[in-house]
Amino acid sequence: MFLRGEEVFGAAPKLSVIQRWQLKVFGSVFVGYRQPKGWLTCLVPVYIICCPEHGLFIDTHHGWKDLPICSLCRYGYSVTKVKKS
Repeated sequence: MFLRGEEVFGAAPKLSVIQRWQLKVFGSVFVGYRQPKGWLTCLVPVYIICCPEHGLFIDTHHGWKDLPICSLCRYGYSVTKVKKS
């Protein structure tokens, strides 16, 4: 399964049962620190996030609010709880 963001952050890991539960309940799950392709030598925290409109994507935090943002709808998601509509 290909997730948006894998071209930058590398292949998404296979999620454990607990991580799948966290993704379902909280809308996101931390998958580790990665060095994005094309960046210098820095590691960033990477999450798998569930957008209610566009499905799963892998991303890091953006901006001063420190939120992951869906690249298709540009909606910022809280890492602790995703708003379901």
